[in-house]
Amino acid sequence: MLLTMAPTVAFAADGDDEAANTISLADATETSGTSTTIEDIYHNKWTVTTAENCITMEQRDNKITATLDNGVLTVAGTGAMPVLNDSTDAVSGTQIQTYPWTDWRGSVKKIVISNGITGVGSKSFIAWENVTAVELGNDVKTIGAGALAQLTSCTQFTVSESNRYLEADNGVLYSKGQKKLYYYPCAKSDVANLTVPNSVTELGYNAICRNASLQTISFAGDNALHLGFGSLFGNTALATVNLGRTNVTLDTMVFNNDAALKVVYCKTSEIKAEVNKMIGAAGSGAVALLEGGQYNLQDGNGYVYAIDSEGAISYGYKGKETELVIPAELGGKAVTTIASDAFSNLDGSRKITKVTIPASVKVIESYAFVGYKDASKPDSTLTNVTILGTDVEVGTMAFARHTNLRIDMTSVEKLNAEKNAFYGVSNIIVAKVNQENLRTALAENDSLAQTTRVYVDTDQNNNFYWHYENDKWAVVSSGTTSLTDKQGLNYTVNYAVDGTKVTATAKITGYKKPEGSAAKELIIPKTLPFTSADGNEAQATVISISGLRGESNQHIQNGIKTLTIKADLAQMATTFVYWDDLETVNVVGNVKKLSNCFGGGNSLKKAYFGNQDNIVLGSAVFGNSPSLDVIDLSEVKNVEMISEPGYDNRITNFYGMAGITMVYVENEDVYKAINTVSFASTIKQDNGKTITTSGFNKDHNIVAITNGGTFDAKPTSNTTLAIPTKTGYTFDGWYSSSNFAEGTKLTDNNHPVTGTTYYAKWTKKTTPAIAIKATPDTLTGGGSVELTVSGVPTEGQLAVTCDNDIKVTEKDGKYTAALPNETKDYTFKADYTGTHLYNNASDTCVVSVTYKGSSHHSSSSSSSSTSNTVSASTASNGKVSLNKSTAKKGDTVTVTVTPDAGYQLDKLTITDAKGKTVDVTKKSNGKYTFTMPDSKVTITPTFSKIEDTKPSKNGFDDVASSDWFADAVKYVSDKGLMSGTGSDKFAPSATTTRAMLMTVLARYAGEDTTGGATWYEKGMNWAKANGVSDGTNPNANITREQLVTMLYRYAGTPAVNGSLSDFSDAASVSSYAVNAMQWAVANGIVNGSNGKLNPQNNATRAQVAAILMRFCEMSK
Repeated sequence: MLLTMAPTVAFAADGDDEAANTISLADATETSGTSTTIEDIYHNKWTVTTAENCITMEQRDNKITATLDNGVLTVAGTGAMPVLNDSTDAVSGTQIQTYPWTDWRGSVKKIVISNGITGVGSKSFIAWENVTAVELGNDVKTIGAGALAQLTSCTQFTVSESNRYLEADNGVLYSKGQKKLYYYPCAKSDVANLTVPNSVTELGYNAICRNASLQTISFAGDNALHLGFGSLFGNTALATVNLGRTNVTLDTMVFNNDAALKVVYCKTSEIKAEVNKMIGAAGSGAVALLEGGQYNLQDGNGYVYAIDSEGAISYGYKGKETELVIPAELGGKAVTTIASDAFSNLDGSRKITKVTIPASVKVIESYAFVGYKDASKPDSTLTNVTILGTDVEVGTMAFARHTNLRIDMTSVEKLNAEKNAFYGVSNIIVAKVNQENLRTALAENDSLAQTTRVYVDTDQNNNFYWHYENDKWAVVSSGTTSLTDKQGLNYTVNYAVDGTKVTATAKITGYKKPEGSAAKELIIPKTLPFTSADGNEAQATVISISGLRGESNQHIQNGIKTLTIKADLAQMATTFVYWDDLETVNVVGNVKKLSNCFGGGNSLKKAYFGNQDNIVLGSAVFGNSPSLDVIDLSEVKNVEMISEPGYDNRITNFYGMAGITMVYVENEDVYKAINTVSFASTIKQDNGKTITTSGFNKDHNIVAITNGGTFDAKPTSNTTLAIPTKTGYTFDGWYSSSNFAEGTKLTDNNHPVTGTTYYAKWTKKTTPAIAIKATPDTLTGGGSVELTVSGVPTEGQLAVTCDNDIKVTEKDGKYTAALPNETKDYTFKADYTGTHLYNNASDTCVVSVTYKGSSHHSSSSSSSSTSNTVSASTASNGKVSLNKSTAKKGDTVTVTVTPDAGYQLDKLTITDAKGKTVDVTKKSNGKYTFTMPDSKVTITPTFSKIEDTKPSKNGFDDVASSDWFADAVKYVSDKGLMSGTGSDKFAPSATTTRAMLMTVLARYAGEDTTGGATWYEKGMNWAKANGVSDGTNPNANITREQLVTMLYRYAGTPAVNGSLSDFSDAASVSSYAVNAMQWAVANGIVNGSNGKLNPQNNATRAQVAAILMRFCEMSK
């Protein structure tokens, strides 16, 4: 169990008043009868009404009333109280909003939770110091974390005998059956030695805390036991804890502020180790021992220690010496641990200057040698520490807060250091032979300060040291240095500093996978980041690789399955041979020459080469690779084969490939180069020597010449020919003849013939000459135009758009648009999206509109009597009629709107001759009026389709029965696979996280997903255990391809027969998801949209529901 422990976490009584640092409702409670709205952690809105000594909170069916009468707070009503704090039994969380009754805190002496209340919110009454008693009614089922914690005056809890979920025994609050101890009264004083019954398997948040009478706590029996957050916190008289059980797990802060605690007895070594870490983080000065151990012992030299069957623990010093050599043995036992605070100087009274830690010590606990408690006053007396052990674990802050501390770790070979273990240490000395391991360990958990210098023992007197900054090690020196990256690759870096300019090259000299690493891919980077001597950050260009090879009698087995080479290298020779786990090689960088690479490991299956003009293959490339399935050279323009000394002047690049290998090449010249055996048994070199060949055996392989084509997804099969792509061309198939003779086309890509060469045939795509025309192409005064597009193939898709926010409407293949009365040019564009036969194409046309003004007369009297035209633009899906075609200024004009069946008026716009909007008034359904201005007017209606608003068949307000996903939503909700998001909403357009799908599939498999540290923990663990997911990024949105991949794995990764060739974006499916997507398409689980799969798009809740329904029905 891994515990994450911070040095300090404040509780209510430690200055962190749970009600003080949150959003106040004071404004809502100052005036009697006022109301406000608060939001709980689930985003439910609660209406809070306050009056004198009475507070009401309502949210749907929940109605909670709190009244204060003569020191008694009574909470009554129906349902659960709002949860305004997101704490759990494991974690102290955040107060989202203040509980409305917080201002009553000092006045309440008794809390009564009445019948009808089902839940008490997290931290709703925490640290109410004047409460002496709590009564809980019939219906209370849930008590949130910390809800009734730290009630320092409380002497008893009582529970109604009718309550089915909770019970009280001798004033202590338990779950029914006493499996969980919720709260032991803080002020209960009649017990000094408490025995927790065997039935109790869990202590909740602050379960036994702030009690001044308890001296000993023991746990009877041997049931599994979990101690929640701060569950034994702040018991001022508590001296001894007997855990007494074999299976004990702990959350953080369990023993914090137990000032009198001396010893915690444990059943097993594992529990002892975890408790010692926790005690160290708490700074209590106690010690954890196995049962039967002794503590508070002292030898004649002043060393305080404890012993048990595992050895001695040094946890104090009462002598006066300043230079200490800690004994290797105390009480007849080897000293294995330096306890927390054992030699600390928190109060500044100690004057220790030098310490030698014996080789017997394996663990140095947190704060063991820490300086002043006040970080602003670091200890300046301790200057030298020598650690003689070879395998040492160092806890957080163990050597922190010293101004000039030097630690000699030249004996240490293996180190596990927690965060800030050496924070503030000036110098650390390590042995040269162990420097790489120790630098990795020192950097792994941020245990160092940026000012810490790490010296190698042979260089400690020189100005040559390491420091760790910005997630990398840097050496302070010019010239040559060595680095190890996080992958475990070793580099020799040569660099020169010229002012602020740093030039550097890096040579890879070795590789050792970090201990505990599960990495399956090794990446040879193009550049290596490092820091020069003067602090400049720079990039070293990787130029060579050596030393990464095994031997015929000493193969390498390091778990690396994929090798990706991004570096540009002049040559890569004698490397990555005899790597038994290596399955895939990706040569992405421009590698000019390869010799004696990749072979001999017997597991290599695939080799891919990126885009480059020329590559030289020397001897023994891929040699002895009997499992090699695919070699992809389709992006390499030219390949040259050469012989080299040491191989009897033989070309031996492909020897020993016993299985069938699918080889893809860009052109026939490349094929001739690698197929040396087929074209000549001997080759005469320029120097006149004749060499023999031992290379590519055509009869055992399949060659595919792509003729310029490449692959969007890497080929993986040696029995199926992959489908290439080529810009501007359509792939017409694989042929066994270079002239594509009739009858030589391979009709089934799944069955190519061994020993055959295949040629890709391409047909150049046609670019259609589409043209768009507007009628009319000029307008005076605005109006409607019709767009005609010609030259469009019958296949593909067409879209017509216009600039200036003009909407183009399509109906029955006709495109129209209404243009306003203002002088402007409008550009219409036709975009054709092609198919496998046609390229994309587009065309534009321009319509010019000239503003048309009204006629004016010289006499104002005649102007008032002039009539102006009233006209309506043509609109799709409806029409308008006018009671007047002309009108005078001031006249009332009536417009009658009649939408087509299934449509409704979306917008009615009336503009005058200058384009100014005229106010319009709705008189009745379909009738509108406006007052005529002193100019002509144009009426422009737009109509929209009426969406089906029939109520949902499944109770969600945002799912109509006509929605395409309605049946799927009902299906998944009825089966309990998915639920709503609150307030009768399903949120069909919202995204879905990876954790949600893991949980849904776990439920479908019958797994109980309730409980766990997080809501998704049980589902995620199930998914990992069953190979459905690796459990990473649970809170990330799930993509469509990730969704079908999890379903495919759940289905047992069945054989795949489908194809993605009908989808235009098939190439964007990630390689890991190709089989899953093919399976999903073949089984109708995924249908795509507009000819696309959209694999990288986030899956909406509606899409997830639909895919789950299809999957479940298919699985029947």
